[in-house]
Amino acid sequence: GALQVVSISKYGQEVLSQGGFPSSMIYLPVNTSFYAPHDKVKARAVFGWPADAYMVGHVGMNRGFRKGLDLLIQAFQYVVAEIPEARLYLHTDFQQHDGLNLDLLVSELSLTPYIIKPNRYDVFMGQSIYWMNNLYNALDLYVQPSLNEGQGMPLWEAMSVGNCIVATAATALTETLEDADAIAVPYMNPIWLPSNTFGYEVSIEDLANAIINARRKWGKKYVSLQNRQRAIENVSLNVIGMEWQGVLNEVERRIRFAPTARPWKEHPVVVQVSTARHNCGIAAYTQALMESLGNATEQHLVDILTLTSADQIPDCDLLHFHYEGSIFP
Repeated sequence: GALQVVSISKYGQEVLSQGGFPSSMIYLPVNTSFYAPHDKVKARAVFGWPADAYMVGHVGMNRGFRKGLDLLIQAFQYVVAEIPEARLYLHTDFQQHDGLNLDLLVSELSLTPYIIKPNRYDVFMGQSIYWMNNLYNALDLYVQPSLNEGQGMPLWEAMSVGNCIVATAATALTETLEDADAIAVPYMNPIWLPSNTFGYEVSIEDLANAIINARRKWGKKYVSLQNRQRAIENVSLNVIGMEWQGVLNEVERRIRFAPTARPWKEHPVVVQVSTARHNCGIAAYTQALMESLGNATEQHLVDILTLTSADQIPDCDLLHFHYEGSIFP
């Protein structure tokens, strides 16, 4: 059995506890020194976006209904009726093979002038962290209408640059919104999703009202130092690195007193089996985790897209396997 179980949210820790699995809780880290506020007008100029628009954005994969992208698009027809200068940028593939046909939905609702989408090639190949940092800084409001989330890394990245937030008041999103410049949208009855998980769907009207109320409350180009401070205190590399040090010390203590276990090394070898694709959140998680553990361990990355045999995995003290069906069915 595992020497230590680690959850990436308080919500996940509680669910594990209900199933009889005690665990530690350590968030996946964000490089808050890099994801920092800068001039929103200059950030928008990079993309050719209007300087005086009310920019709303979301970052996430278009995989079925889980991310709530269809709800956000439908809600935006009410938003633009109230705020004509509002624009919505969705950093996703509008025609992903296992997702929704968002192009058709936008067209049917006559929202084409108000919704901005990226080039499909750029979404597939991925954008650099410099591009993503500029994107978050170009927004007035970040919206996460997901039906469930394990942690919600883009939300933390958006908070790190000082974005105000609108998000579903369910699963791990709830703990992220605590003491933040944020509006939590209440969910309706839980529904069972094709991914064999429960989802917590919000009403289109409630989501639209939350976005409109965010505009009234914080206006345009507002930078929330409160949200940035929450990100620094909860998910920065230094904070997460120290929390992992505590977990590794506990694992070390248990191994030292287990006579059949392999001797503990001063710098244990950690192998991350993940992906190097830039457009996948799993890759971002892996990179940030490796940075936070870098000084205490010897790190190796095995690209899951080229993995055909266990013989390709180096001998190690800890194997961290990142599985994501969309990149490795």
